[in-house]
Amino acid sequence: MIPGSWSLKTRIALQVALVVATLAVALAAYLPARLDAVSRGWAASRVLGIGRVLASASEAPLDF
Repeated sequence: MIPGSWSLKTRIALQVALVVATLAVALAAYLPARLDAVSRGWAASRVLGIGRVLASASEAPLDF
């Protein structure tokens, strides 16, 4: 069967499948790097917060 003689339903299904596959490839390339950057930012924020809490908790004993 040549592409010109395919039914409208088949052509639409193939176009939808092509769009979905293209989006899946784009997201598979983009999301891991983005999630890594977000998780690194979250971890850095938590480490900074913990450091501030520990610094404030140790301030009085150091003054004493």
